Amino acid sequence: MFFINYFLISFSIIGYGIIFAKIIGLKIRDFGIIGFYGISFLTFISYVTAPFFIHNYTFNLIVLIIGLLSLLLIFKEKINFKKNFATHIIIFTILIIFILSAKTHDDFPYYHFPYSHILTQMEHPFGLGHVNPGFRNPSSLFFLNSLFYLPGTGIYLMQIYPVFILGFANLVLLNLIFNQKIYKNFKFINFLSLITLSFINIFFYRIGEHGVDRSAMIIVFIAIIISFIILKNIKNKKVYKENLDLFFFIAILLSFLASIKSIYLLYVPLGLIFLIIWRKNFFSQIKHLSILYSAIFVIIYLLYNFINSGCIIYPADFICFYDLPWSLPRTLIINDNIWFELWSKAGAMPNFSVENKEFYISGMNWLPNWIDLYFFNKVSDFLIGLFVLILIFYIIFFIKAKFNKLNSFSIRNFLYIYIFLFLVFLEWFLKHPQLRYGGYHLIALLLFLPFSFYFNNNMISFISFTKKTKILLIVVLIIFCGRNLDRLISEKNTYKYDPFISQKFYHDDKIFKYIQWIEYRKNTFSKINIFGKEILLTVP
Repeated sequence: MFFINYFLISFSIIGYGIIFAKIIGLKIRDFGIIGFYGISFLTFISYVTAPFFIHNYTFNLIVLIIGLLSLLLIFKEKINFKKNFATHIIIFTILIIFILSAKTHDDFPYYHFPYSHILTQMEHPFGLGHVNPGFRNPSSLFFLNSLFYLPGTGIYLMQIYPVFILGFANLVLLNLIFNQKIYKNFKFINFLSLITLSFINIFFYRIGEHGVDRSAMIIVFIAIIISFIILKNIKNKKVYKENLDLFFFIAILLSFLASIKSIYLLYVPLGLIFLIIWRKNFFSQIKHLSILYSAIFVIIYLLYNFINSGCIIYPADFICFYDLPWSLPRTLIINDNIWFELWSKAGAMPNFSVENKEFYISGMNWLPNWIDLYFFNKVSDFLIGLFVLILIFYIIFFIKAKFNKLNSFSIRNFLYIYIFLFLVFLEWFLKHPQLRYGGYHLIALLLFLPFSFYFNNNMISFISFTKKTKILLIVVLIIFCGRNLDRLISEKNTYKYDPFISQKFYHDDKIFKYIQWIEYRKNTFSKINIFGKEILLTVP
């Protein structure tokens, strides 16, 4: 049942992507882009229904069946269904080895799973930030996750949400890698897509390390690559409508990205680059349904921040409201803000914390300690792995290669994105310099982009490129499967986990403690009436 539900969910997501594209008025493309539409729309459905409906077996079955039935709509579209269907099956079959895991992410039992599980047991209450610090800034992935609670598998599909981000990203990237039309005009995209696919499957191979951040990073890669496609053809009137469709896709991606974690709100201004460039048609673009949907999506995410903690963005003190029945104390929010930055800058670890916290995080006082405790060996090991990947690509594609003198892509267009990413990198480094908090993809992109820009002058033919690419993809597949197989062997020895017998991940009863806590503490809760419905809230 585990594998049946897994594939049914993947196809239901495609179905919801088709419904969404029909409603918004977007072109039906390959399964990869449709998949991201479906992920966004399903999350939106979860957001809207959570305060009023319990995401139990009945609710989730109805949601699943509607998605599967809507898949029939694709036969009316001009899309190569057989090719997309076959590629989808291949990719998600390979990814089975990714989702088989005894060990979940470290934060999964702490607040990822409990939040999702609460949504499967009761309507979304107010004031959840009082129950668990991790509930104060809820990720949209927790809401999506609550829809995977299905008969036959119960809670045991509620850790696999990263597979759908990774799977549909692979579908998008493969479509770009082998796109001959793009290669003829802008091989930068093909090469960047190839090195990105290699990176996310080699470096992000372990589901137990994904959490929410790596899914967000994968989405950034996709958004940046699509942005370059638009910038390349920004002045081409013949492809103006196609560019607009891709821009609306980026808007939907960015709204979903922003809802995964508040630090990814930093990427929302990326969409403004195109609005500035297309300033003559600003109003015709901004009034499109996809822009309205994206804005509503972000507002709903901020609303859940607000009803959980009293803050529009947690823990930003200046946009917190402290006189509401469910608000968290100001001292707690300020201390959390300091703690998050302190942890990011290696000022606190499980076994120690610096004494003068505010002094430590101010200026660059943290830098020597961060270099000593975190840069070596965490960042340095990552950089070594990154340079090895680039070196392999250099050996395969650049040695003995011939190059054109003139690049067909404007340096100015390239700099729009590069400067934006560099500014985000500076914010990351100065405020939360942990690789898991948005560092992996930023460092990789700042290296990949000029490397790919250089490749755009390469005179290698498309046939030669595809031959080398297929060999590389086989190597990536072997590495991905090999590392996951090694992980499964290790988990079998450690946790006695045998995926041939059972696909259940390891947990103890403490994973359910927040549902039990809420039930036990009902007498210390009060209720308020929202839209004619009594909703639980905590009283500080």
